[in-house]
Amino acid sequence: MNESSQWNLRFGFVDETIRSFAAKNREVFRSRSALVTCIDSCPTPGRMEAWLKLLVENGLEFEPAADFVWIPSLHLARAIDLRGAFPGFDEMYLLQMKPNSVAGIAKRFTSDGPIFSQVLPDDVATQMRSVGADGYFSDGCGLNFALGHQLAELVFQKV
Repeated sequence: MNESSQWNLRFGFVDETIRSFAAKNREVFRSRSALVTCIDSCPTPGRMEAWLKLLVENGLEFEPAADFVWIPSLHLARAIDLRGAFPGFDEMYLLQMKPNSVAGIAKRFTSDGPIFSQVLPDDVATQMRSVGADGYFSDGCGLNFALGHQLAELVFQKV
């Protein structure tokens, strides 16, 4: 794990998916909602209809937010556990509250692109700030993550 003192974030890259990481670190996702910005390497509109149908069929609540989907904290753990909901090459921001605006999210960082093993792209931190996120995950060829110190402590106190 690395630290960006400029952005006050801990970040890194691990051989996981969002689902496998969440299974080991439930407390990180507890009391957080998620802004899902990418499903299966596509901005959510590319898979929106089938993906939202899966959420509805399983009784999960969500709200569209521009081209993204916001999942409230009461439904996030169930959404992550749902088979097929996060197939890989997905991206999400963890939030303590629903974002007022999503206009600041312009780039995707699934791990088939930049890998966060050495450097955290400034755009990730800027986009996290723009929606009030204290966690960020993108998977694909492993899992990129960026976490505020409170969430990072929940993960790395186990190590």
